[in-house]
Amino acid sequence: MKPTKIYSFSLPANGTFSLLVMGDYFKIMSASGLVEVRGDTFGTIGSILPGQGVRDTPFNRLEFRDMTGVVNAMSILVADEAFVDDRITGEVSVIDGGRIRTMAQAVFLAYGVRAPAAGQMPVVQLWNPVASGRRLVVSQVVSNNFMTGARIAHISWGTTAGASVLLTTPQNKLLGGVASVAQMRYQDVAAAIGNLMCDVYMPPSLGVTFKMTEPVIVLPGYGLQVDSGVDSTISVQFEYYEESIL
Repeated sequence: MKPTKIYSFSLPANGTFSLLVMGDYFKIMSASGLVEVRGDTFGTIGSILPGQGVRDTPFNRLEFRDMTGVVNAMSILVADEAFVDDRITGEVSVIDGGRIRTMAQAVFLAYGVRAPAAGQMPVVQLWNPVASGRRLVVSQVVSNNFMTGARIAHISWGTTAGASVLLTTPQNKLLGGVASVAQMRYQDVAAAIGNLMCDVYMPPSLGVTFKMTEPVIVLPGYGLQVDSGVDSTISVQFEYYEESIL
């Protein structure tokens, strides 16, 4: 019977750690966030969380790679096929994955407000710089209508950064956490810009929450943006988390 043991270590941000150990079974007992696992016999398993692993798969070496962009503290159970594990681990991590991402400093709120130039309508943009090395996973957009009449706002995407950076910067949901790679930018336009994704009806003097059934993925060199639809002030809030693509 192969030894059964729990190994604890820390992954450097976006870095790897190799574990030279024989086993037929491994399970992540705890981790600060998402990891990728590569075995010498079974290939790569991407984006897994505590409570997940493999069984009945002999291996001699495991390599773990951080996918959070910050130091990732982990513990791993390694055993052979005869080991019995009826203990539930990682339940909170699996059910409450959002909390794990927040603790890993990967979740952000970005807010911007823009009053337009005369005869123009403003566009507020969440921009992912070309060399960021991250993808932005946007789950929700909130926009407010400051007019006494209804209007139609537009959500679109683009490959050109807005002309100027807004003074407001994305904030980490872990207060005091690392800065986002993204920027809040804006520009004023005479007409709706291309790559329209959807129209959003804005009732008078109210805000609208646009929650995606599936998230929008913003790759480096792309931006997700909202224009006001009219010559009127617009405020927009993006809720998103970051994933490493290195």
